[in-house]
Amino acid sequence: MNTWTKGDDAAVCLSYRQHGVKATPELLAALAHLTPGSIGMRLQNVEYLATGGAHGLSGVAAQTREIWKLVSAYATPPEHPGAMLPEHAPDLSTLSEPGLFSLYRAILAELKSRGVIRTENAPVGDYAEYLVATALGGQLAPNSEKSWDVLTPDGEKLQVKARVVSDPAEPGQLQLSPFRSFGFDSAVIVLLSATDYAVSRASKVPRHVVESSAVYRQHVNGKVLFARPEIMGHPDAADLTKTLRAAQTGRAPDERTYEEIDAEPDLWTPLRILQGVRVLHQRGYHRIRILPGMSASGMYWRVSIAAAANFQTDDGYLELRDWDSAINYTTGAGTEFAGSRIDASTSPDIVADLILSALPRLPAADDDPLYVEWYANLMRLVEEHHSLPIAYADYFDEKAGWEIGWGSGIRHPEPPAPPTA
Repeated sequence: MNTWTKGDDAAVCLSYRQHGVKATPELLAALAHLTPGSIGMRLQNVEYLATGGAHGLSGVAAQTREIWKLVSAYATPPEHPGAMLPEHAPDLSTLSEPGLFSLYRAILAELKSRGVIRTENAPVGDYAEYLVATALGGQLAPNSEKSWDVLTPDGEKLQVKARVVSDPAEPGQLQLSPFRSFGFDSAVIVLLSATDYAVSRASKVPRHVVESSAVYRQHVNGKVLFARPEIMGHPDAADLTKTLRAAQTGRAPDERTYEEIDAEPDLWTPLRILQGVRVLHQRGYHRIRILPGMSASGMYWRVSIAAAANFQTDDGYLELRDWDSAINYTTGAGTEFAGSRIDASTSPDIVADLILSALPRLPAADDDPLYVEWYANLMRLVEEHHSLPIAYADYFDEKAGWEIGWGSGIRHPEPPAPPTA
């Protein structure tokens, strides 16, 4: 037992406990001075040794092997054989880049849960710079360059900032690393999905917007900026989401990348808004409802988004109690919605975040499944026919249900009443 007290390497004994080694009082006392991180970092060594593979072990492999010889005599058959390393490691060369990052993300999350690492960010920065350079045909800056990361073919110097965000983003996830110099032309802000590092949103923000919006923080000796919707969708910013997604999937960013953006421009913004509401329903915000229709002139489609409590039925007609408490959009505003630019390249998740930030706080209560199902069926018709829903218009029979495309004759039943509770 004395050998087991040799520094942090003794942690393998406790690490291997879940694989069959008995945690005797003497063993636990010997390891009492170790942190969970110190214990967890030896787990990989134990797993390698348990499968008879010594390749790739760290410098403590020899000492760990000696400890393994000691503890193996006390080992019992493991209760969870699946926790051991497989006999044949997976061939990583067969995985796509998104697949590799999904695996990498899962590994980071597990290491964080064991106390081995404190964050799950690496290698976010390097990967974002690679994506930007690939998508824009630029060159990566030398490692000694501190002000910019990518040089475009047009000579534009870009500083790349990246964050991993969940859905919805948690507090602090949108805070970018500090800007300590401004020797760049624009900042490219890349938000990557916490699930698989897929590009959630990317925007190229001019330097003057960064300088005027960032706040100096003395303790980091730099200016701090948050990738909030008003920054990502700033009127002077350029949305690079679709361009970077194309680079991420290995597709050349040629003109085909932008065909979806250019096609039916009048439809994509309202469609993304409607899809954003569906995302909120999927997140549990069942009480968010819509009221779409045509303007009196018949020139513009418009929609109001509000809490269910803000809707009322008057003589059989659905209407809002308080228009000022709703988010209102009209196609006359083009791609502008809730202070941001929304087009085909904008993900519905981003729109959902915009809606939540503009509406009063609503609980994600999962308490109106009938409306959620009704809305999902409505959206199936909208997306199938590429037409917008109409609940009211001049010379329109509202009692026949909502119409998918004004004058189309394609009807969908009126929405169910909200729960009374």
